[in-house]
Amino acid sequence: KKLLFAKIVKDPKNFTIVNELQSLRYKLIDLIMGISDIRRLRSLYREVQPLPSSPEPNIPVTEIRMGVTLEDIKAGQTVKEMNFEEFRKKIEEVEWEESLEELLDSLD
Repeated sequence: KKLLFAKIVKDPKNFTIVNELQSLRYKLIDLIMGISDIRRLRSLYREVQPLPSSPEPNIPVTEIRMGVTLEDIKAGQTVKEMNFEEFRKKIEEVEWEESLEELLDSLD
């Protein structure tokens, strides 16, 4: 079974930044391709050439797998599901420093 992969940005703010970067690059390319005056192109080249190349912004991405089943997703989870009884047993094992009443009183 072949899975298709795509990259997507986790944070919407970063997604906006990436879109804006790409949009500005394409607009600049279009503008430059429309320039036919050699002096203007040389001037533009001198203006841009000294700029140090900056790395891409550090934007977290994750892979999106297409055609994935619910079982595939569950298998990839790092958190194990727990029903209420299992949760209750875990809570009973915890040694509390204060009683529930003391904790509730501290909220007042």
